[in-house]
Amino acid sequence: MQKILVLILLLSGLPFIAYSQYLPAAEKDTLVKNIIDQIVIFPKEKIYVQTDKQFYISGEKIWFRAYLVDAVIHKPVSLQYVFVELVSPSDSVVCRVKIRQNLGVFSGYIPVRLRLPEGDYTLSAWSDNMVNLDPGYYFRKKIHISNLPSSDIGIKTRIKLEKTSMLSAELSFEDRESHRVIRPDGLRISVNNIQLNQSSIRPYDALYFSFRPPSDTRNNAILVETKNCSKYIPFTIPDSDFDVTFYPEGGYLPEGSRCKIAFKAMRPDGAFENITGRIFDKSGKEYVSVSAFHDGMGSFYLIADSTSKFYGVFKNEAGREKRFDLPVTHKAAYSLKAETSGSSLILSVLHSSDIKESEDLFLVMHTRGIVHYASMWDNNFTSISFDTRKFPDGVMQIILFDSKLSPLSERLIFCDNNDQTVTEIRTDQQNYSAREKVSVNTKITDSRGVPLKGSFSVSVTDDNDVRPDSAINILSDLLLSSELKGYINNPSYYFRDKSQETLKALDLLMLTNGWRRYNIPAIARRNFERPSKPAKYGMQISGNVRKLIPDKPADKGRVAVFCWASGYYDDTETKTDGSFCFNGIEYQDSLKFIVQALNKKGNARVELFLNTDSFPIVRGLPNFAGSSGVSAAEEKKLGTYLAKADVKLQIENGSRVINLPEVIVTAKAKESEDYNYSYYMPQTSSDVLTNDKLSQYHFSRLSEIMNQFPGVRTQEDENNKLKVIIERMSLRMTGQQYNFAALIIDDMRIDDYDLDTEIDPSDIERVGILKGGAASILGGEGSGGAVVITTKRGEFVKDNTPRFNIKILNPLGYQKPAEFYSPKYDTPEKKKVWNPDLRSTIYWNPSVNTETNGVASFDFYTADTPSIYTMVIEGITFEGAIIRSVKKISRR
Repeated sequence: MQKILVLILLLSGLPFIAYSQYLPAAEKDTLVKNIIDQIVIFPKEKIYVQTDKQFYISGEKIWFRAYLVDAVIHKPVSLQYVFVELVSPSDSVVCRVKIRQNLGVFSGYIPVRLRLPEGDYTLSAWSDNMVNLDPGYYFRKKIHISNLPSSDIGIKTRIKLEKTSMLSAELSFEDRESHRVIRPDGLRISVNNIQLNQSSIRPYDALYFSFRPPSDTRNNAILVETKNCSKYIPFTIPDSDFDVTFYPEGGYLPEGSRCKIAFKAMRPDGAFENITGRIFDKSGKEYVSVSAFHDGMGSFYLIADSTSKFYGVFKNEAGREKRFDLPVTHKAAYSLKAETSGSSLILSVLHSSDIKESEDLFLVMHTRGIVHYASMWDNNFTSISFDTRKFPDGVMQIILFDSKLSPLSERLIFCDNNDQTVTEIRTDQQNYSAREKVSVNTKITDSRGVPLKGSFSVSVTDDNDVRPDSAINILSDLLLSSELKGYINNPSYYFRDKSQETLKALDLLMLTNGWRRYNIPAIARRNFERPSKPAKYGMQISGNVRKLIPDKPADKGRVAVFCWASGYYDDTETKTDGSFCFNGIEYQDSLKFIVQALNKKGNARVELFLNTDSFPIVRGLPNFAGSSGVSAAEEKKLGTYLAKADVKLQIENGSRVINLPEVIVTAKAKESEDYNYSYYMPQTSSDVLTNDKLSQYHFSRLSEIMNQFPGVRTQEDENNKLKVIIERMSLRMTGQQYNFAALIIDDMRIDDYDLDTEIDPSDIERVGILKGGAASILGGEGSGGAVVITTKRGEFVKDNTPRFNIKILNPLGYQKPAEFYSPKYDTPEKKKVWNPDLRSTIYWNPSVNTETNGVASFDFYTADTPSIYTMVIEGITFEGAIIRSVKKISRR
């Protein structure tokens, strides 16, 4: 009969460490000290973003609050900036904003421009210090964006893999109201930002075209643009292939031991695959039947010796069958085994049959680097039992070491003891009439009822219009997704309840994913991870200065920077290597700085080099990842939402754009006195960006503007000058050189341009892309197409005299705070205003603080349409406990 040692760990405070007398004190203390040293050397952060809703219409704003916390104890972090991006389904940045803390809160908005193509976008966020981490650590969630013109047209897509390894696509268009087939005007199709040649599109009852499969199979999208519609259509390469990976519990398969083996089945694009299969021994005898339990994951038990060879034969839902060999057995191997029953965790150490004598083993248990248990394994006992209620919520890593602290086995488990906060939400009533005040009181406590001080954001939305995000929340992100290596599909699923089904799926997730935040075995050997970039707090303007003759650093030169709009001025002296830096400055977005350098004698015979902003490349979530797209069952609801949004836009803006059939008027044209006029400017609106759009997004470089045009990209030439490439026009010429696009500013061609140094984006009134037959107006100079720009002055004069010592800088500044508008019907006159109240976000408040007694209150007014409202509260206490609660109220 097994002997079980029951250890009750009384955890109070962080960290608490239980030690055994078997491990020398010096080694115990060294291990814990090493972990603390690693956290100090490389402090890490997590970020979570709550948005007011998950569905948006073009022209709206995405309101958000970002929670930046310490990765270990989840306490809020301040004194830096947070960056939030909206990434298109084809991985281009649509908008980027920089947020500074205002009254202790990182909050802001992203404007959704009109006519933004419909599709599933990704909202990503990171902090200044998180650039030292892989972008997989950044926050990402799906956001669905619709636009009114696109809502009238339904597009059906069919992708087929041909024998020639080409993909063929069939697109059919229909009017959503009448369901009749239509043929759209002004059609343009791009695949992953590369526009297809119009001649390759064959119009019949449907549109047909072929293209080569993209090299990246994880995130692919077709952009369909017509005169009245623009929409991203995600697609995956139709392939029935799949792969199965095996994960023995504890990392190894010890010879002669009965071990659990988990498996995960995935498609080439990273999506999970539901499979069934059978395990056979080397003689072909069936050992056990298996099947995926959740999201392609499953498990089975196996006993193997050194002569055993096992393999599995698996079949996916498409009927494809494949064989995979199981992991080999190991001699001299140990493996941790974990079993949970209620609040009990039972740990056992398995070993291969060739190990006859006991050796000293050391067990460590920690959550996010906080050590809870560190002790020698008592070989007199086969198992140790722990009360999991004594551990904090989150992913706990259990590691078995030998006596020299070399890792032998690892196991992850998830503790869910609801030790975060208890949030009580009370409204003054449950049912409300139109334009009635809703008074809300909240109380935040711990599980023992002790009041907690903290801050939270609250969103109230109309269920008739949008559904709350069911794939991700602050609990699932901070406790689960941010702690595991690899993408977690629908992490909120694992927090839905504590049923046996959910707990089994959660344990499979632990078995098939690796720990990624702290490498404890490496830390035990003092192989510390260090940040690649120094900690950055605040904004800065930096660069270096070099003498022209001779070419060497300008020591003790003077550099001055000023901004007319803000009245800022400062100067500094260059260091021995010619470098300089202006620290401790803050500036809002869209400000322009002029930087001038002089040598120590005060003349301009120097060259100034500025360090410009660089941003990490954050990819959008793959198409299968928590898609917020519209299902067939929700199309009717979405139609109602869009109709409301249409009326709302008309009320707020006074009018809306209506696309009328083309009308040709013959008359003598009046000479244009508008300085926007350019002989070369394209006439197609889809190829032109006007000042209204340019000023909305505060582009700091001309290359960023180029990214807004489908099929247009930038690349350096052999002289490291940035040029423009227009797909299908910039094919490689003789000598393997690109046929770059021309640059024309106010009808003057700029020879041998360097894109980001030619003109300040804030001076641009209009920019267009001249391509196709229209570019023939330039003759041979337009063979690669052209970028056509008109300035606000209307007369661009290129000063050919080099001014090496003066540069203009338009960096990304912080977003000016804005307030979400929520009407107050606090008088009879206001309640009788005729304008209909058609809000889908009824209320958004990014900053609600609890008092010492844990209580906070807020109020808002209902809209006109009867519905059910969903109230979502998410936040963090000042000590790092997570706040989350959801409540429904009725608008009769």
